[in-house]
Amino acid sequence: RENFRFQQSTIDEIVKLAHNKYDGHTARCSPAQHSYSLAFCQYINDDDLFNCTMLEAKLTHYSPIAGQTVLNVVLHYVSISDNTAQANAKAFSEEKVLIC
Repeated sequence: RENFRFQQSTIDEIVKLAHNKYDGHTARCSPAQHSYSLAFCQYINDDDLFNCTMLEAKLTHYSPIAGQTVLNVVLHYVSISDNTAQANAKAFSEEKVLIC
Protein backbone atom coordinates (compact mmCIF):
# COMPACT_ATOMS: atom_id res chain seq x y z
CA ARG A 1 0.00 0.00 0.00
CA GLU A 2 2.81 2.43 0.76
CA ASN A 3 5.48 3.32 -1.76
CA PHE A 4 8.92 2.91 -0.21
CA ARG A 5 12.12 4.03 -1.90
CA PHE A 6 14.02 0.91 -0.88
CA GLN A 7 13.29 -2.78 -1.13
CA GLN A 8 12.54 -4.44 2.22
CA SER A 9 15.58 -6.68 1.72
CA THR A 10 17.81 -3.57 1.51
CA ILE A 11 16.34 -2.18 4.73
CA ASP A 12 16.77 -5.55 6.45
CA GLU A 13 20.42 -5.77 5.39
CA ILE A 14 21.25 -2.26 6.64
CA VAL A 15 19.56 -2.96 9.96
CA LYS A 16 21.50 -6.22 10.29
CA LEU A 17 24.79 -4.43 9.55
CA ALA A 18 24.12 -1.93 12.35
CA HIS A 19 23.16 -4.78 14.67
CA ASN A 20 26.45 -6.57 13.97
CA LYS A 21 28.49 -3.37 14.28
CA TYR A 22 27.21 -2.84 17.82
CA ASP A 23 27.54 -6.49 18.88
CA GLY A 24 23.79 -7.04 19.01
CA HIS A 25 23.08 -4.11 21.32
CA THR A 26 20.56 -2.41 19.07
CA ALA A 27 17.24 -2.79 20.85
CA ARG A 28 17.53 0.62 22.53
CA CYS A 29 14.41 2.64 23.38
CA SER A 30 13.18 3.81 19.97
CA PRO A 31 10.73 0.93 19.43
CA ALA A 32 9.50 1.40 23.00
CA GLN A 33 8.63 4.98 22.14
CA HIS A 34 6.37 3.68 19.38
CA SER A 35 4.55 1.34 21.75
CA TYR A 36 2.05 3.92 22.91
CA SER A 37 0.73 4.75 19.45
CA LEU A 38 0.59 1.10 18.38
CA ALA A 39 -1.11 -0.05 21.57
CA PHE A 40 -3.81 2.60 21.42
CA CYS A 41 -4.43 2.58 17.67
CA GLN A 42 -8.07 1.70 17.21
CA TYR A 43 -7.43 0.39 13.70
CA ILE A 44 -5.15 -2.44 14.83
CA ASN A 45 -7.11 -5.55 15.67
CA ASP A 46 -6.22 -7.30 18.95
CA ASP A 47 -5.12 -10.37 17.00
CA ASP A 48 -2.81 -8.29 14.78
CA LEU A 49 -1.07 -6.20 17.46
CA PHE A 50 1.79 -8.65 18.00
CA ASN A 51 2.67 -8.87 14.31
CA CYS A 52 2.31 -5.11 13.77
CA THR A 53 4.67 -4.48 16.67
CA MET A 54 7.29 -6.88 15.39
CA LEU A 55 7.10 -5.56 11.82
CA GLU A 56 7.39 -1.95 12.96
CA ALA A 57 10.39 -2.68 15.17
CA LYS A 58 12.13 -4.62 12.39
CA LEU A 59 12.18 -1.51 10.22
CA THR A 60 14.97 -0.08 12.35
CA HIS A 61 16.17 -2.80 14.72
CA TYR A 62 17.48 -6.31 14.12
CA SER A 63 17.37 -7.42 17.75
CA PRO A 64 14.25 -9.51 18.46
CA ILE A 65 13.78 -7.81 21.82
CA ALA A 66 13.25 -4.54 19.98
CA GLY A 67 9.72 -5.72 19.30
CA GLN A 68 8.90 -5.09 22.96
CA THR A 69 5.73 -6.94 22.22
CA VAL A 70 4.89 -7.42 25.85
CA LEU A 71 4.79 -3.67 26.39
CA ASN A 72 2.48 -3.11 23.43
CA VAL A 73 0.16 -5.90 24.41
CA VAL A 74 0.01 -4.80 28.06
CA LEU A 75 -0.65 -1.17 27.12
CA HIS A 76 -3.37 -2.26 24.76
CA TYR A 77 -5.10 -4.41 27.34
CA VAL A 78 -4.81 -1.64 29.95
CA SER A 79 -6.72 0.59 27.55
CA ILE A 80 -9.60 -1.88 27.20
CA SER A 81 -9.68 -3.58 30.61
CA ASP A 82 -11.42 -2.62 33.84
CA ASN A 83 -8.30 -2.90 35.99
CA THR A 84 -4.59 -3.67 35.88
CA ALA A 85 -5.00 -7.24 37.11
CA GLN A 86 -7.42 -8.00 34.29
CA ALA A 87 -5.09 -6.34 31.75
CA ASN A 88 -2.09 -8.38 32.93
CA ALA A 89 -4.09 -11.60 32.90
CA LYS A 90 -5.19 -10.98 29.31
CA ALA A 91 -1.78 -9.82 28.10
CA PHE A 92 0.25 -12.63 29.57
CA SER A 93 -2.18 -15.29 28.44
CA GLU A 94 -1.19 -14.48 24.85
CA GLU A 95 0.69 -17.53 23.57
CA LYS A 96 2.77 -15.40 21.18
CA VAL A 97 4.00 -13.21 24.05
CA LEU A 98 4.99 -16.21 26.13
CA ILE A 99 7.10 -17.54 23.26
CA CYS A 100 9.15 -14.31 23.03
